[in-house]
Amino acid sequence: MVIKKPINSWEDFTRLKIRSTGSLQRFLSEAGAAASYVSGGELYTALDTGVLDGAHWGAAQGAASMGLYEVAKYHVKPSLTIAGTDAFLVNQKALDKLPEDMQQIVKQALKEIFWARTNEYLYQERVALAKAIAEDGVKINTLPDDVRERLVKTAQRMWKEEGKRSERTQKALDMLNSYRTDLGYL
Repeated sequence: MVIKKPINSWEDFTRLKIRSTGSLQRFLSEAGAAASYVSGGELYTALDTGVLDGAHWGAAQGAASMGLYEVAKYHVKPSLTIAGTDAFLVNQKALDKLPEDMQQIVKQALKEIFWARTNEYLYQERVALAKAIAEDGVKINTLPDDVRERLVKTAQRMWKEEGKRSERTQKALDMLNSYRTDLGYL
């Protein structure tokens, strides 16, 4: 997320008008910011004129590609989402029809592509952010502990509600929480 002024307190966060979409827009609104959708074509102008204070648009590479660092000099850390770089959809019935050795080859190839692309993406993010810092005077705004704690509580409340939708949704959330536990976040 990019913002025009740093977030130094919960009060700062709740004063923000942020461009976002989908579930992240809902999350930011439920957390206390004023999140709304603004089309990509209007985003730069909305930030430049003060209609918006910040925007979520594809991390550092996305923000740089839109020129957002020209008008919003703060890049928020940590990231508000756990983003995947690529998603693969495989027809399970078709995969099951393959011989076991071929199923394993497909799964291994997808795993290798995922890790190669993830590392490429992480590298490109670091390069884009370093360039924005060097060329556009961007500063990193690390969210204060109280803001992060409130965002986590909001996310956990929303996840609990989402988990009620179906067993598969709850299973996905259990996997997410296991991942977060492994990383020391829970």
